[in-house]
Amino acid sequence: MSQISTETNILNGRVFKVNRSELVGRWDAYFNYALKISTLKTKYPTISISSAFKSYSGGTPSKANLSYWNGFVPWVSPKDFKALMLVDTEDHITEEAISNSATIIAHKGSLLMVVRSGVLAHTIPVAITTKPMAFNQDVKAFIQQADISTKFLAVYFQVYNDQLLPLIVKHSTTVQSINTVQLNTLKIPAPPSDLQEKIVHLYLDAVAEKKQKEQQAQTLLAGIDAYLLAALGISLPQQDNTLEGRIFTTTFKEVSGSRLDAYFYKNEYQLLIDRIKNVKSYRLKDIICFSSETWNQQDHFVGTFPYIEISEIDLWSGEIKNIKHISIAEAPSRAKMLIREGDIIVSTTRPTRGAIAHNQFQGIQIASTGFAVIREIKGNAITKDFLFHVLRLSSSLKQMGQRSTGGNYPAITQEELGNILIPYVDINQQEKIVMRINEIYSHAKQLQTEAAQILADAKAEVERMILGE
Repeated sequence: MSQISTETNILNGRVFKVNRSELVGRWDAYFNYALKISTLKTKYPTISISSAFKSYSGGTPSKANLSYWNGFVPWVSPKDFKALMLVDTEDHITEEAISNSATIIAHKGSLLMVVRSGVLAHTIPVAITTKPMAFNQDVKAFIQQADISTKFLAVYFQVYNDQLLPLIVKHSTTVQSINTVQLNTLKIPAPPSDLQEKIVHLYLDAVAEKKQKEQQAQTLLAGIDAYLLAALGISLPQQDNTLEGRIFTTTFKEVSGSRLDAYFYKNEYQLLIDRIKNVKSYRLKDIICFSSETWNQQDHFVGTFPYIEISEIDLWSGEIKNIKHISIAEAPSRAKMLIREGDIIVSTTRPTRGAIAHNQFQGIQIASTGFAVIREIKGNAITKDFLFHVLRLSSSLKQMGQRSTGGNYPAITQEELGNILIPYVDINQQEKIVMRINEIYSHAKQLQTEAAQILADAKAEVERMILGE
């Protein structure tokens, strides 16, 4: 019976002791705590990574030579690790670039692993090449040289990601990286080849089924925009990218406010505004009140405070996926907007991304000053639920883009946000629309839950098979 470090069973408390003779490889508590709580017994023999695989590091051709980056050879970097089976990459290089740099080719069926990246704080990205590919210095290639397949190793790392992270990842003040010594000596189970193949097929089938469910959910969510625009009687103008379509004129008297830049008066925006004005609409600031309630970083909380990050807003559904609890002593200076249940929060940084949420959490939360907070609705022409969905419309996001300023991180002021046009229908129709959209969200969420469960079940089955149960 072999014993390897993979499965986590948290001990009671965080204080533990280890005899000096028990220390393995590293002296730091983080690593030895991981070893102490990680034990798995398998009936199969184990083998170290370095004994089972030969590994190579890659490199980067000179970025100064643009001709190197105009080829057909896929060149892998950490940003390309989006699926277990790596089909293509964002960047491609020439054969000449390979000859004149440290990059090398990983043949079809190689396992690639990210060995230096901030993503290693939570994930060990691995992928299998489906064709010959070059790769950079932040990636390592593994070639099979024993009776363990690269696909089995990839599945093993994905199933036991959380348990393996503290055993092979080292942390620094700059960026996380793989500890080569710990990786090479890491013991992995070596079940029979036919069982490895069965495990791989089971896992890949689950990944494919999960992806299918997720795509179905995304299709449903993507259809909300067309449904709502149709219900409002708005058809978006087609963008004309021809030279003639991009050239336009305007008179000085048509230039309004402080915006003198040509971008603001582009044809596509003017056509969109005309379409919205053809139906019933209000300026946002005429129907809502922005909240100016802020937090002094002292009151309401003890020790920690609940913080809503822009990155925690699901762009597909508008849900707040997670609320972090941060020490008040470490509160960032921007953590000042006080959020209450029922508030609509709109990200004013890169607003066209659609990071807009309708807060359903009870009590008080804190958000950054990068949010505009809508708390009250003036009058009774529009409900808050309906407004939330209209703000997420492509027609609304385009208006936010029109009224934004800045280069890499365009932002919209609260004043300019208040100037966008909000189309509406009567209250009864609004309620029907909200009900239908909520049904779509519910169906999509069910598909996403099913997708997650499919993979969780597959991982559990793979663990049982590796254990030899």
